[in-house]
Amino acid sequence: MRETATTRLAAAQHFPKRGLTPKWKNRKSRWLTLSVSPKHVSADYYRMPVRPIYKSYPVYAPGKEPSGYLDWLKQQEPEILFDAAKLKTEADWIKAGEIVFDAPLGSGPVTEATDERTNAYYEKIATPLTKEGIDPSSRYVIREKGKVEIGGGGCVSCHTRVMPDGTVIKGAQGNPAFDRSFAFSMERGNNVKDSQDFQRFLFGAPWIKPDPQADLEHFVAGRHHRQALCDSAWRAGASRHKFCPPCTNPRPHRG
Repeated sequence: MRETATTRLAAAQHFPKRGLTPKWKNRKSRWLTLSVSPKHVSADYYRMPVRPIYKSYPVYAPGKEPSGYLDWLKQQEPEILFDAAKLKTEADWIKAGEIVFDAPLGSGPVTEATDERTNAYYEKIATPLTKEGIDPSSRYVIREKGKVEIGGGGCVSCHTRVMPDGTVIKGAQGNPAFDRSFAFSMERGNNVKDSQDFQRFLFGAPWIKPDPQADLEHFVAGRHHRQALCDSAWRAGASRHKFCPPCTNPRPHRG
């Protein structure tokens, strides 16, 4: 009998939860500093509420969005798209997977000063756009009527590739210009703390004493990001995570 999404879901409901069985509890991964070695999650993990996924909308480069687009977004009602109780067929689950793929992990308010709403942003970072002028690495989100937010950080942000002819391949090696995007924001004095925190997340190694990236906060505001704004050898991409950020070694599949 051909396995379907329904049979896989039924099987998954009986799969032991990781970290809660004796088999998993006895498996340990140790780092150099035992106090920060990974630990299995407790049963409390499965009591966490499911994160809602709100309907999101494309982000256009300036001059490309439909007339009155932002005002139209402000009139949209918030809509939660993902509801597992309504997924009955394999096609339903495949579509739900795309919804999760497109969903931003975080979002913030949109103003006329938002980077993605300025011509300078796209001129500086040269991020690839679709035929329609859409930047697929970001999405507009409506969580409350009348309030438009812009978000990113989801699967779509890193794993969507815009081809030279403007077509889009979801799930491929992405080619957004993240380093130059961070640099542009910091040059304008925007999101400096967020950029520093995110770079620490990508490159920090606090379990090593002394931390080889201890001066990351100072470095993030310095040479690496200024260099990322230059016309570098790679047209778009991001430095290799957990690599050395001072060494501009882009991901080989980006750009």
